[in-house]
Amino acid sequence: MITGTIVHCADLYAPTKKFSVSRVWATKINQEFSNQVKEEMENGLSVTTFMLNLDSVKVMAKQEIGFINIIVKPLWSLINTFMEGYLDEA
Repeated sequence: MITGTIVHCADLYAPTKKFSVSRVWATKINQEFSNQVKEEMENGLSVTTFMLNLDSVKVMAKQEIGFINIIVKPLWSLINTFMEGYLDEA
């Protein structure tokens, strides 16, 4: 379980970086999501609703904040607790 958590932290590290780095990754990921929605529509599939309208800065920002608060922060807080606060110093 610990190994899986560490792997997830490594996978979800971008929001923990400086904004200039985090923004680049968020833009790339949101472009990938937008491409997926386009493909879903072209193939007559159900559209993944949270991936809609990510070309809007307001929508993208709201999604990023939610992702950080619901997924990234709790995950990194958990691993920091396991590491006895070591990440507080990083």
